[in-house]
Formats: sequence, C-alpha cells, structure tokens
Amino acid sequence: MKKEQYYYFVSNPYCTDLSPEKMIECIDKAIKINPLPQYRIRKGEILFCIGEHYQEAIEVLKDVLEEVGAFDKAVKLNTGFIDRLVGGCRLDEEKRELIKCARHEINETRNIQIIKAGK
Repeated sequence: MKKEQYYYFVSNPYCTDLSPEKMIECIDKAIKINPLPQYRIRKGEILFCIGEHYQEAIEVLKDVLEEVGAFDKAVKLNTGFIDRLVGGCRLDEEKRELIKCARHEINETRNIQIIKAGK
C-alpha cells in the first residue's frame, strides 16, 4: 500500500478511533503526496464532521466539484428559500430589491405530471 493510500485509509472518520485533529493531519499528508480529488473530498468530510469548520469544508468540496465539472449539477438553486427571503422581514428594502432584480436573470423550470383518476 502506498503511503498516501495508508493516510487516506486511516483518516476515514467512520472507521477509525483517531481524533479529528489526527485525521486532518493524516489526510493532509496524503494530499501533500498526491492531491487526488478523493483525498480532498475526505478532508471536507472530516471538517464537516467536526462541526466547527463548515465554511472550510464547503470550500474544499466546492473546489473539487468545480475541478471535475460537477458543481452545476451538484448545487441547485433553492428558489423556495429565495421566495421566503424576499417575502420575509429579515432583509432591508434595498437588499430585497437587489434580489428581486437578480431573479429576473434566473430561469426556473417546474415539471408537472397529471395522472388521471382510475388509471
């Protein structure tokens, strides 16, 4: 087994008794040897499991998804959230208008399937 594969293997947060800090240390060693996407994804998993590093985990995962060309497929626009944000009272009027103007640039599609009764 290659050294980087060993570090990847022992850093699995679901199959190890290592501390989170030690897992990060191991996966960082694997990434330093060979920065494969799967190694960087593992680092994002560990950071997310720790719970204190969500933004860093998101950045790691985003970088890998963009690199392999899967970001647009993996991340979808949450139009319901945007509706609630614009319709709610959490934003000031200026920000609400900015979002409303930006929504004109978004293409939304919705599929509806009609099933006749008795079929």
